[in-house]
Amino acid sequence: MSHASNDRKKVKALPLALALGLGMTSLAQAQEETISFGEDYLIGGSVTSGTSHIGHGDRHWTFSPMWAFRLGKLKVSRSRANTLLTAGRGSSETGVTADLVDKDDYTVSASLRIDNGRSFDAGHELHGLPDVATTLRVRGAYRYNLSSRWRVGLYADQDLLDRQGGMRMSTYTTYKLPVGEQSFIGGSMTLAWADKTYLRSHYGVGNAGAQATGLAVFRPGSGWYDTRLSLDYTHIFNDHWVGFVALNTSHLMGPVRESPLVGKRNTNAVTVGIAYRNNRRK
Repeated sequence: MSHASNDRKKVKALPLALALGLGMTSLAQAQEETISFGEDYLIGGSVTSGTSHIGHGDRHWTFSPMWAFRLGKLKVSRSRANTLLTAGRGSSETGVTADLVDKDDYTVSASLRIDNGRSFDAGHELHGLPDVATTLRVRGAYRYNLSSRWRVGLYADQDLLDRQGGMRMSTYTTYKLPVGEQSFIGGSMTLAWADKTYLRSHYGVGNAGAQATGLAVFRPGSGWYDTRLSLDYTHIFNDHWVGFVALNTSHLMGPVRESPLVGKRNTNAVTVGIAYRNNRRK
């Protein structure tokens, strides 16, 4: 076996080792503390009206449940629940998360996330393309507070189950402006990169897919592929209820702009949500 092959196996083993380490650390913490859902939790839902890059790009409506809770020091959340849970209180990552370093100016965390993949039903214009399988991702994140309002960050995640999910990386800048004591206006800009495995499974067309759909073969390489801008308004109604409205836009860049799967290079979405959370002050 070649040294290059051994090196590739070591690289693929790193995310798995990180995930195992995260799990063992979390179990140890849970044994030391009482597991309590009432310690810190949220439940709610959101509705999104948006367009998609893939296919004709028609507008569609999506309902997403939101929930978050703690198991000892381990944080578990879904969708935008992490943002609402910590509104006016701090910050948190989505997924099953453990803060590895938590300082006043910066935070380093690791999390496990479910990636739902993608599939096309029989009525879709792209039916016949291979599905992108659901997989589990391990993610590392670094956040640095430039000031009370400005923050920059970097995160990367890797497909743990080797289901053509590949690796992604993003860098972002956020701004938060308090509006009174109970409301916040926030904005962010995110620049996303992915390796060729991810871009080919999500934007590429292989030989089998070309034969099934009549599309041209398309195999992009790794690179920067997406820029996202968002603007949101969050309001804390009282000790328990919190809601938000968010506007998002996404702009494809690089080789994936030429993918035969792409119907729209620019997309937009509006999301409205509300949730109930515990009152930490009690």
